[in-house]
Amino acid sequence: MNKPRRPGKSRLPRKRKQTATPPVCALGEAVRSGFSDDEITEVLARLLLMLDPPTVARFAKSLGPERERVLRDVLSTANGLPAEKSRAKGLAHSPLGAGRALQEWKKAWADWDDIVAESNDEHGDYVHQEHHWEPPYFCPNDVADALEPIAARMRPLIPKLTESTAEPELDFLGMLEESLEDIGSGLEEWMGAWEGDGMMLGPNLTACLFEAQWAQVQKTKGDPAEVVARIQAFESTNRKASLDSRTAAEFLLALPRQELLHLVKSLDDGSTEKRSRWWQTVVAAVKKKEPAERGRPRRTVERRSL
Repeated sequence: MNKPRRPGKSRLPRKRKQTATPPVCALGEAVRSGFSDDEITEVLARLLLMLDPPTVARFAKSLGPERERVLRDVLSTANGLPAEKSRAKGLAHSPLGAGRALQEWKKAWADWDDIVAESNDEHGDYVHQEHHWEPPYFCPNDVADALEPIAARMRPLIPKLTESTAEPELDFLGMLEESLEDIGSGLEEWMGAWEGDGMMLGPNLTACLFEAQWAQVQKTKGDPAEVVARIQAFESTNRKASLDSRTAAEFLLALPRQELLHLVKSLDDGSTEKRSRWWQTVVAAVKKKEPAERGRPRRTVERRSL
């Protein structure tokens, strides 16, 4: 059986260079070796509660601008809340630093890679056999369903990773294409892993794709039309996966009007050949609205003489 590659590992954003001084690093390692993660959290919280506001302010400033902002946000969020209520708010509602975002991103990709590896096991969760006399078969949609909650975990991390990493490489489409090459690649050929219609990517996978690519193109000041063209090309040439059309169309139709018009003007050539369903929905919605806007009388404001 071929060992699948790890699709997320090579495309993780690079971590920022270590800025802590040797004494800080040495003390940090000593703390990590002496306490559990939960104990470190409690020790740090108790220490912060014992410090007076001016000392906390000086401490926050010593961490650097980004960590100072995160710490101030954390303290503001936790101020006056019982501990259990603060924990209940969870990651999605807590101030998120770049380091924590990168940590959670790596965890999500590790879980993603585990699912990809499992897809190559003929006795794994994604290979089914209805009766013992029937041959087993691979179900790619089960893989997509398993990846869906991981994409949901990734989505809130994308803005922070794009904003803060020194080498922002969030080419989610490239990661997805790499994963599709690996999924089911270790199964025996007679099982016909990809002989069906492929997998249907769910709303979170589809949204994660658009949000990550959009964040990157905004960061690099690229052309959003190239993103849409690339995603359409992926869907039309890759028979292994198709996007959730409703999610894709809703993402694009929620863009600012001028940006949406630019996309349609750049990409719509009047033909429907090789056009994704979601793009057809977007173009139809834009063209339906255009005549109504052109026919709408302009409001005039009467000028009063002074």
